[in-house]
Amino acid sequence: MNAAPEIPLDIRELLHDCILAVFWPKAKIIEFLKSVGCPGRHLQHIDLKNTALNRPGIAGGPNS
Repeated sequence: MNAAPEIPLDIRELLHDCILAVFWPKAKIIEFLKSVGCPGRHLQHIDLKNTALNRPGIAGGPNS
């Protein structure tokens, strides 16, 4: 039996948004960089299927 209370949907959605604000999914980071005009040549090194690629590597480029 689970004694934890059910978290209301609106609170869960707020928590979700807060967590994503701190830990953006890699694809969202790339979308953001594109939306602010980051040149494609700076993003061409990014392969989202590369599980070793970390968030600083996306933001800092291939030499991070």
